[in-house]
Amino acid sequence: MGKSKTTKEKMPTQQIAVRLEAELLGRLDAVATKLSRPGLALTRTDAVRVCLLTGLEHIEKKK
Repeated sequence: MGKSKTTKEKMPTQQIAVRLEAELLGRLDAVATKLSRPGLALTRTDAVRVCLLTGLEHIEKKK
């Protein structure tokens, strides 16, 4: 991975709210745990971002 962006370089974000089933939340928590490393604990939000980006890239490649 590349260098992390400073606060000034980060893209603006928007907050969204979604309702998810407990099973899906559990899967996201498992992804966060799986991708975490010593000194770098991923949050559920991080897992959502990873899954969204991975899924979008996969779908966009199919076009």
